[in-house]
Amino acid sequence: MSMRAPEDAIGISPGAAILQGGVHAGEGDDEAAVDALAALEEKALADDVQNLKRLPNETINGSTFYHFQGDTGHEWEDHYGTVVPGGDHSVTVTWRFTKSDIDRKGAEALIAEIMPTYKAL
Repeated sequence: MSMRAPEDAIGISPGAAILQGGVHAGEGDDEAAVDALAALEEKALADDVQNLKRLPNETINGSTFYHFQGDTGHEWEDHYGTVVPGGDHSVTVTWRFTKSDIDRKGAEALIAEIMPTYKAL
């Protein structure tokens, strides 16, 4: 599922988020499970995302999410992920913003506005 960021005054959206769900093969839904999921995500991102850095975990609506930040040369990227209650599934949110349409601080402001609306059920 994808979701476009809000449009600016002239009707241009600077980016979008892709939400994905999957089966979680690990055990549990605590912070250790999220960190294990983050370790897998970091390996998957390492070859494609420049300046990749892991930021501290964030609690959003009671769920712990990992957070990676980087870029692809022409896009800002932020990657979030969590393990849903019960531990059977994972949810990832990948934000991509076109650098020519928005700066890093603007992308972070949009993410900060929208991510708190998510709830892992």
